[in-house]
Amino acid sequence: LKREDIFTVSSLDYKDERGEHEANFVFDGRNCLDLVPLLSVLCHLLDIPHVFTGVENLKLKESNRSEAVQANLLSASAGPPFFFHSYNDHRIVMAFTLFAALGKVSFDYPECVVKSYPVFWEQFRSKKRDA
Repeated sequence: LKREDIFTVSSLDYKDERGEHEANFVFDGRNCLDLVPLLSVLCHLLDIPHVFTGVENLKLKESNRSEAVQANLLSASAGPPFFFHSYNDHRIVMAFTLFAALGKVSFDYPECVVKSYPVFWEQFRSKKRDA
C-alpha cells in the first residue's frame, strides 16, 4: 500500500515485525467512504487499533475529512467538555457526537447536519434523554 492510501488516526503506530500496519480493524473505504469518519471515531473511543485503506478521496468531500478527523481527535485529548470544529461537514459533526458518551460536546457549526439529517439534533437529544 502507498502511504496516501492508508488512513489511521490511532494514537499509536501499529506495525508488525515487517513494518506493515497491524490492526484489529481494517476497513477498505472505497465503497463506503462516508463511514470512515464515524468508524474512525468509534475505533478511537473503543481503543481499537485500526487502519483504513482506499481513502484517498476523503480530501474531496465537504471538507478534507482525513485532516478534520485527525485535528478533532487531537483536540479531544484535552478531555471534556469537548469542542469540535465542524469544518462545515455534516459527517464530521455526526461522527464526533459519539464523544457525548464521555461528556458535554459542542461544535462551531452544528447546524451543518441539516444537509443530510434535518432532525439529527432533535433525535439525538431524545435518545440521550432515554439513555
